[in-house]
Amino acid sequence: MINFSRIIVITSFIFIFCAIDSLTAQEKAKTSKVDDTPKKEAQEKEKPKQEVKNKPEKRLELILRRQSTTLYPYEQSRFHEFYPWYINRVNNKSKNLYFGFNYSFPKIDSYMDYSFMEIKKANLSMNKTYCNGGYYAYCRETPFSVGDYYRMESDLNFMRYIYSDKISLGGGLRHIQSNLSLVYPNSYNLYMGSKSIGPQISLKFKTSKLVGIYLSGKLNAFYLFGKLLLESSYVDDNYPLGYNYNYIDNRVNSKYSGTEFELALNFSITDSLTFSIGANRIHAKIKPKSKNIVSWDSIDDLDYNVRANNLGNIYYDGLSSSFFQLSLKF
Repeated sequence: MINFSRIIVITSFIFIFCAIDSLTAQEKAKTSKVDDTPKKEAQEKEKPKQEVKNKPEKRLELILRRQSTTLYPYEQSRFHEFYPWYINRVNNKSKNLYFGFNYSFPKIDSYMDYSFMEIKKANLSMNKTYCNGGYYAYCRETPFSVGDYYRMESDLNFMRYIYSDKISLGGGLRHIQSNLSLVYPNSYNLYMGSKSIGPQISLKFKTSKLVGIYLSGKLNAFYLFGKLLLESSYVDDNYPLGYNYNYIDNRVNSKYSGTEFELALNFSITDSLTFSIGANRIHAKIKPKSKNIVSWDSIDDLDYNVRANNLGNIYYDGLSSSFFQLSLKF
């Protein structure tokens, strides 16, 4: 049989429990109304923090640099091979611009960087030696223009962080092109240059910031393949037969290997803007497959080939720069 007394007791207990729960809910509602204002104020204070956290990360950095560069081009060494009385580099400094950008990939702790530099130098000069004979013989050196110089460099690298965001390692492609041209209309023309492209490895680092100041640097090593170009022609009206004409068009395969080192002191003006001062040095060797040339004048060819090969089979090329730089992050 059903025990009605037990049912009444259980029902009464449930009713009492519901009544107590309803009363506590009402008390909570009253207290929440009283304390609602401070909670809203706290939430309002927390909103900016949440908004800061939710801001998109700045992934693109643009770099603009003004450089003062001293040139040590291989073309001057080759000019000396043709004309041994031209020695020592003079008037080999130039101002130029450098542009670059970095684009980061935070999900894979990596970034891509690109740089481009162009140098135009008019009247690149060497000292020409003049000697006077006689009882009071002496020699003197006078600066003489050996032509207009042009150089262009670019590189594209994919880098990966190997220690926090302080050290990154990677590699990519590097392209270097340069030339020296000297022209006297209707009498003489000289053009020599190089074009090279190939792989490079890159190591970059930066230190922790101290009052917004930090050091950064990079070390690149590259091994490029290309060609050395040489074009020359002249006309001599004083030749006994009326005129003398010679033409050289020489293109040989070459290997271009070297290193680049850079060090900069950086000042963080804001989270997006950084000002830097620093120095950069590129040192490279160019090894042509052959130094020999063939033209219409076999006597001149023999004279040059013997002289050039006695000086070794490697040319040195490079530059050193000091710079001011601005970088802006987006």
